[in-house]
Amino acid sequence: MMKVKIWCTIVFGLCTGSVFSQHNQSDFQNQRYDVIHNELSPNGKYVSFKKGYQDSQDSLVVLNTQNPVQIIHETNGVRKSFFTGSNTLFIVKNRGLEIRNLKTQNSLNVNNILQVEYAAERKQVLVISIGEKGNELLILDEKGTVIKKISGIDRFEILPNKEVFVTGKNGETQTVYELHDNELHAIYATADATPDVLTANNRNVVIIEHLAAARNSRVMMVNKTSRRVFPLQNMLSDQIVQVIAVLTDHPDEVYLQIAVAIAASSDKIADIWYGDDNRLETKFYGAEQQHYYLWRPLDQQLEKLDNEDLPEVAFTGNSRYYLKFDPYFLQDYSTYDVPLVMHQYDQTTETTTLVGETSSRVYLNRDGSLLISKKGDDWILHNVETASTERIHLPQSEDVYFSLDNKKIYFEQEGGIVIYDLLTKRLYSIKTVKGFQNTILTGYQTKLLPKYGVYRSGIDTGTPLLIHLTQKMTGESAIAELRDQKITFLVPRTVNKISSVKFDRKNRNLSYVSENLNSPPQLYAGNYLRLKPVYQSNIKDHLIKNVKKEVFQYHNTEGLPISGLLIYPLHFDRTKKYPMIVNVYENQSKYQNTYLRDGYYGRTDGFNVRHFIENDYFVFLPDIIYNKKGTGLSALDCVEQGLKALSSINSIDFTKVGLIGHSHGGYETNFIATHSDKFAAFVSGSGNSDLVKSYFSYNTNFYSPFFWQFEDGQYRIGTPFFQDKEIYLKNSPVQYADQVNSPILLWTGKQDANIHWEQTMEFYLALRRSKKMVVALFYKNEGHSVHDSASKLDLYSKVSDWFAHYLKGADAVWITK
Repeated sequence: MMKVKIWCTIVFGLCTGSVFSQHNQSDFQNQRYDVIHNELSPNGKYVSFKKGYQDSQDSLVVLNTQNPVQIIHETNGVRKSFFTGSNTLFIVKNRGLEIRNLKTQNSLNVNNILQVEYAAERKQVLVISIGEKGNELLILDEKGTVIKKISGIDRFEILPNKEVFVTGKNGETQTVYELHDNELHAIYATADATPDVLTANNRNVVIIEHLAAARNSRVMMVNKTSRRVFPLQNMLSDQIVQVIAVLTDHPDEVYLQIAVAIAASSDKIADIWYGDDNRLETKFYGAEQQHYYLWRPLDQQLEKLDNEDLPEVAFTGNSRYYLKFDPYFLQDYSTYDVPLVMHQYDQTTETTTLVGETSSRVYLNRDGSLLISKKGDDWILHNVETASTERIHLPQSEDVYFSLDNKKIYFEQEGGIVIYDLLTKRLYSIKTVKGFQNTILTGYQTKLLPKYGVYRSGIDTGTPLLIHLTQKMTGESAIAELRDQKITFLVPRTVNKISSVKFDRKNRNLSYVSENLNSPPQLYAGNYLRLKPVYQSNIKDHLIKNVKKEVFQYHNTEGLPISGLLIYPLHFDRTKKYPMIVNVYENQSKYQNTYLRDGYYGRTDGFNVRHFIENDYFVFLPDIIYNKKGTGLSALDCVEQGLKALSSINSIDFTKVGLIGHSHGGYETNFIATHSDKFAAFVSGSGNSDLVKSYFSYNTNFYSPFFWQFEDGQYRIGTPFFQDKEIYLKNSPVQYADQVNSPILLWTGKQDANIHWEQTMEFYLALRRSKKMVVALFYKNEGHSVHDSASKLDLYSKVSDWFAHYLKGADAVWITK
C-alpha cells in the first residue's frame, strides 16, 4: 500500500505543520543577466543598456560603439537614463541626476531631484529639484547647462502634443502655468485641491482638481488668453473618480470619458443573477460606472453620448463622428474575443446608423475617416464619411496599419507584408521569408477605450519601414527594411533569437540583442548597414557553451508533425545514464534559442532548466498539438510520441523520467499522470483536474464564466459541455485519479484567481481516497504563480528534492517523514 501524505507551507485546514527543505538561497542564486533597455545616442557613437538580473535591473553600462572593447561608464541604482541630441547622457538615480559628457567623461551631479524628463522637441531637459528655499524648476540645455531656474515649482507635465505645464504652490494656493519660451504664463489657481492638466490645445486647457477632503474631483476648461474658467460641475453633479479628456478638432469642444461613483444599495438582501444576463462581469466592477460626454463649455452644453443600449462610445478623431457599441450584445461567454456590433453616431445630425458586426478589435486611421476590422478571412473596411463598406480578402493576416497620408493600408502576414492601395483598390504583396511572421516596428497603435479593443493605428511611410521577422516554431529571427517596395535585410536570417530592437529612423541607427540557448545575450549596434557586436554579456559563463541541444522531429498518432527540444546534462558523458525531466506546456521547441539563465527564472514555476542540467538531468520540452480527442488525450499522445522519438538516446534512463507542468501544463501533467506508465514522478502546479467543475465556474481573473476557455480557448475542445459531455469527462484527470501509479507533488496558491486552488484540493482528495502517493503544497498568500522570495525558495527547493528523491534516490526528510 502506498503512503499517503499532505504537506503545506502554511497551516490551514488539514495541515498540521511545515517541514522545510534543506536547500538555501545560494542553490538558486541568480548570477547571469539579460541585456535590456538598450538605447543608442543620436550620432550612433554610444550605446547604453541595463543588466537584467532576477531581482534588480538598475545596473547601467555605457559603451563606445566604435571601440567597444572597454566599458566607458558603469553605475548602479539607476532608475532611468536617456541621451539628448548633443549625445550627452543623463542618468537618473533615486534622488540624484548625473549628467555625463561621454566625449570628455566629465560629469556633473544634481542632488535632491524629484522629477526629470527630456523634452526633445524643445531640446531641453526639465528638472524639479529641492532648493534651499523650496522646490524649483531647472531648465537645462541638452548638454546639461542651466538655462533658467524658477523657484516655487513642484512638478511639471509634458503633454502628448509636447506642450509643457508646471504647477507651483504659494501658501495654500496652487497655480498651473504654461511654460512658453522659458517663461511662465499663469493659467489657473486653486486653494483647496491639487490640479493636474489633462489635455490642451492652442486655445484651451482642461484641468482636473483632486479634492483632498473627499474622494472626488472637479473638471474645468480654462481659456489660455482670458483665463476664463468653465467648470464641468455646473452641468454634471456626479462624484467624479477618473477622467480622460480629448479636445476634438473643434477647438472649444471636449470628449470626456468619466468614471463616476455610484451609491451602493443598502437594502440589498440578495444579489440577483438572471438566466439571460449577458453582463455578469459588471457585478464585479465595484462602485463605479463609465460614461461618455461631449462637452461644449462656451455654449454650456453637455451631451451624454452613451445610453443603456449603446454604453461604449469612442471618439474617431473627427469631431462629427463617434463609434458606439454594446460590448455585451453578442456576449454568450463561449469566446473570449467577443465580436462587436458597431454603430456610427453623427453628432451634427444627431443620428445613429448601423455599421455592422466587427471582431473584438477595430482600427481607425489618424483622422477617423476609416475603420477596419477582421471577420473570418476578410477585412471589412468602412468609410465613416460616406458610410460605404468594402471587403478585403486576406486570410492569415495579423495587425494592420494605415499610412498617415491615407493612401495605403499595411497588413502583417506570415511570409511578407501585404499592402492595400486605397485609390486603386488593389492588393500587392512584399515577400520576405517563407514561414516567418512579420512585425512592423515603425507603426503605432493607440488604444482609445480603457476596456475594449478600439485602436488608432498608423504608420509614417515617409521613411522606410523596419520589420522584425520571427519563426514561431524555431525561434529564428531577422530584421529587414522595406523601402520603395523592396526588402533589404539589415540582419540576415539567423538561428539566434533577436529581441529588444531599438532604432532611430532619422539617423538610421539600430541596436538589438542576440542570444541562443548556449550563447549568452550579445548586444549589437551601429548604422543600419554597419551593425556589429559591441558587448558580450556573462563572459564568465564558460560552461554554457558546452550545453548540447537537439531538436527532434516526429509525428503524433494522427500523422501530424511535432517538434521536441532535448537539452543534455551540462557535464554530459556518453558512457553514463541520466534521469530526464519532461516539461509540458504547448509549443516549447521555440525556446531552443533562448539563453538559459539561472535562479528562479523559468517558464514553469518551480522549474529552472539550467539548475537541472547542471545537476545531471536531461530536460525534454515537447510541443503539444491538439485534436478532436480532447486536450488531455492530445497532450498524452504528443508526450508519449516524443518519448518514443528519444528512444535511441541510450544515455537516458527511461526508468527514471519525471514530468512537470504549471497552469495549463499542470492540467496536462495531472491528466498524463492518470494515463501513462512512462514516468517515475510528477510535479503539477496550479492545474485543473475537473473540467466540468472548471467549465461551470466563474473565473475572477477574467471576470467571466469559464465556458470560453474550453469551447474557444486554450483547451480547444470546440463544443459546449451539453453537446459532448463525454469529451469533458474523458479529459478530466479527477475521473481517473485511481490510475496514477507514481508519486505526484501538487502545489497551488490559495489566492489563485485563474485556476481556483480547490481544483488542486479536489485532485489531492481523489488521490488520497485512492491511496496514492501524493503531497500537496498550499501557499496561503500566493496566486497562480509564486512571487514572494521565501515561497519561491520553498517551491524550487521542494521540486528539486522531489525529482532528486524519486529519480536519483537522494534523501529528502520532508518527503519520507
